[in-house]
Amino acid sequence: MSLYFILFLFGEGLVVVVAMSMDRLAHMSAVAFRAAAIGRDVYKLGVVECNELFVLGLLHDVGYRYGDGPGHAQLGGELLKDNGYKYWREVMYHGVPDASFDSVFLRILNQADMEVGPGGDVVSMDERLVNIGERYGVSSVEYLNAEKVINKIKEDLKELEAE
Repeated sequence: MSLYFILFLFGEGLVVVVAMSMDRLAHMSAVAFRAAAIGRDVYKLGVVECNELFVLGLLHDVGYRYGDGPGHAQLGGELLKDNGYKYWREVMYHGVPDASFDSVFLRILNQADMEVGPGGDVVSMDERLVNIGERYGVSSVEYLNAEKVINKIKEDLKELEAE
């Protein structure tokens, strides 16, 4: 597997260099575009917020560089917190169905992540769940968490439509 390097700049010149596979980078990039679109089209957010969502999408899986599985969010969140990134909590708690933290940006990130496949293709949430089941097994923590997150997203979207 080839690794590609991506450079993130934070705050006062802090730099994080991360090596990732091309598929992982494609997923992160597609989540960035999807998060910005959801922010604009569903939540009616402005340009500044949508740009912040784009960057959040790019960074959301940075923790995979340091560990696989559900722990990647924690690792990525800690890395970003240590580097002064404003939305480190959204990274830390993405994909966590019963998180003690909640925000509009976390909801948008979870939706975008569940609408983008592992290679960067836009998919339905149901297709994404099937893919997670095929990769990890339907009794895995990854699958069960994704199923709960998707159900929460669907509930949130119904509430938004009712407003």
